[in-house]
Amino acid sequence: MSAKKILIYSALILACIVIIILSVLVSDTLFIGPRRFFAFGFPERFGSPFALFGQHQFGWKGILSAFGAYFFLYLSGLLALFLFPSRYGSMHAALRHSPMEWLRFLVVGGLTGLGLVLLTGLGIATSALFPVPLVLITLLMLAVYIGLIVVALAIGAWFNRLAGSAGSTALFDYAIGLLIVFTLGRIPILGWVFTILFGGVALGVIITSRFGHGGAWTLAGVKTISEESL
Repeated sequence: MSAKKILIYSALILACIVIIILSVLVSDTLFIGPRRFFAFGFPERFGSPFALFGQHQFGWKGILSAFGAYFFLYLSGLLALFLFPSRYGSMHAALRHSPMEWLRFLVVGGLTGLGLVLLTGLGIATSALFPVPLVLITLLMLAVYIGLIVVALAIGAWFNRLAGSAGSTALFDYAIGLLIVFTLGRIPILGWVFTILFGGVALGVIITSRFGHGGAWTLAGVKTISEESL
């Protein structure tokens, strides 16, 4: 690796580490009052534990928790890549298209996520098939996380191409991409904007590609099976 590439990657890693540490320290000042409400209105005990990129804690404990969350996401993502390489390859290929494709994935994922949240709320309000509504929201979070692996891969591959490492491995692409996505997602308040954007694209990729299986969503197979059973 050339000196230029070493400098680029060192600058990226150092910048991400500084941002993550500062995000933890700044988060301490955004909590006000005895109940420690966060700046966007959610109390700590409700908002923090469900953060997509790890629980936002305080001080050195928060810093260690942040880096621990990154390594957990990276290692669990590697497991998913090794289990479903071809499907992730198909979804990754879809994200290499024009920026308009990213916008389409964002719209599809945003509408799907909103629909599932509303459906979950309806199920909770009516107590219908409880705890199925909670299962729905869990599946939504799982689908977003699965899609975020692809988003991180695509962002990492894009950055590596800019840095002159076009032939980098998928493991390195994922490590760099996840570092960028993770760092942006940890920024207080603004991180939720990035999380929603990345999450929308991630869910959109999952929905449009049928988890890398390809083809259109259809019920034709159900009709064929029912006719064969007669």
